[in-house]
Amino acid sequence: MQQLTIFEVEPINKDGQPFNVKKARVIEKQWMGNDVERFCYVSALIPDHIRSPLEMWEVGYRKKTKEMEQITEQWGEYVFAIWHYQRYALKKSSDQCDWEKATRMLTEARDNGEPIKMRVSLDGIFRFSPELVVEYL
Repeated sequence: MQQLTIFEVEPINKDGQPFNVKKARVIEKQWMGNDVERFCYVSALIPDHIRSPLEMWEVGYRKKTKEMEQITEQWGEYVFAIWHYQRYALKKSSDQCDWEKATRMLTEARDNGEPIKMRVSLDGIFRFSPELVVEYL
């Protein structure tokens, strides 16, 4: 068994790893009534296969297939997580970060292979688990 000291920290993985809620710094936010939202912030890479519906069309997907639906649904989840981070963590107004800007940010990060910060919702209809987490914020 390996012994760790207080000076040893887990290195940042530049290739990304699947999301692990046990490593995340989970935040709970109380809403009206008894509703509680659980979320965390991460820096993650956008996988190459994540494409918008327009990009899917451009590469030859002309008919709606289950694969196309899954890819574009994942694309929407990533855009939403990026937009959510910009709006709530950075407190940007809708003029400073809208859906279109979030889609451009996703495309740029994916094409350049750079990590991007996002807000990961851990429950509810917006539950999302990024594939390639580089750092838990």
